[in-house]
Amino acid sequence: CAGDGGLTQAISHYAIGGGAKLTASPADASAPVRVVERSNRAYRGEIDLFAHSGALAVVNRVDLEDYVASVVGSELDAAWPMEALKAQAVAARTYVLKQGWKYGAAHVSDSTSDQAYRGVEREFPAVVEAARATAGERLALADGTLLDAFYHSNAGGATADPLEVWGREIAGVSSVQSPTDSAAERGKLIWYRVVLSDGRVGYIRSDLADLT
Repeated sequence: CAGDGGLTQAISHYAIGGGAKLTASPADASAPVRVVERSNRAYRGEIDLFAHSGALAVVNRVDLEDYVASVVGSELDAAWPMEALKAQAVAARTYVLKQGWKYGAAHVSDSTSDQAYRGVEREFPAVVEAARATAGERLALADGTLLDAFYHSNAGGATADPLEVWGREIAGVSSVQSPTDSAAERGKLIWYRVVLSDGRVGYIRSDLADLT
């Protein structure tokens, strides 16, 4: 529809519903698609727009290895050793495959609720190489079930037991020491592990607790 007289150019509007889907794809298959409303980021593959659960879904359909390369670049950066980038690529690939059709409209989100994914802006030669070098590799249990490939930036010296986080055991996931993380604790507030009389376990930051 046309804009008002103050606009130099008409703006097109589209109403999407009734199962319709609008797909944006580049004229050049090697070029990305830019989504201005999403921090002006550009993405490989195509962008689908459709109504889902009463809201507008914006979904990037992208090749798995292109996705993995961007996740590695979004979670780490090109300065990391190649073997660390490869390990991150395997973890990222396993994580997304494990999720299945999680949201009904997409496998994962692009935030740290799942994995950070910022499109082509986080593609570097090193992370692309790491994704290609590990293409198809994933983490699995002895019976072939994909592992829940959780990862983090800092465990504070040790990872938590799944029972403390999700209230249940998770196959292949357990508490382990992570001593190299201790340097990140310097100058930071301490967290105390608290066990209440009814058996509940939690944590409280040192500036919110009075030691008695």
